[in-house]
Amino acid sequence: MAEETIVEYPTLTEQDVFELRRIFSSFDNDNDGLVDAKDIAALFKYLEQNFQSFVIKEDELKELLDRNHINESQPISFTQFLTLIAYKVTEFDNLEELQEAFTIFDPTDSGFITTKDLLRVMQRLGENITEADAQEMMRQADRSLSGKISFNEFIDMIRYAQST
Repeated sequence: MAEETIVEYPTLTEQDVFELRRIFSSFDNDNDGLVDAKDIAALFKYLEQNFQSFVIKEDELKELLDRNHINESQPISFTQFLTLIAYKVTEFDNLEELQEAFTIFDPTDSGFITTKDLLRVMQRLGENITEADAQEMMRQADRSLSGKISFNEFIDMIRYAQST
């Protein structure tokens, strides 16, 4: 049986993201940037000791993996791992928490995420993405075709990922 968990509203700071990257990497046994989905439960169990805000019950984790079409035979990237955590954040539609996550990508408080911001943060998090990758991510999220992602587009992007 899964242990009962206290529901808390997570706050994801840039320092948290760096620490989550470190923890994720410690589960990446062959240093290929991927962790087997079957090991994600153990990773979240480890988080219970260090990040009480991100405690996810076993049945809740299974549901999140199912929503993201991830089965135990698939490896997941750090970005997918953060997406699972984002589900936890957005599960309650906590706009304050989403704003804090948005701020990581918008350090100048311009109200927008540029391709340069996206590339910078993803690379600082250890993701091996190119400028072309960042441009493609931007193209998918930028519905207004402004060349930037607004906070509303950011929220829609996360909610869209949650619904697929």
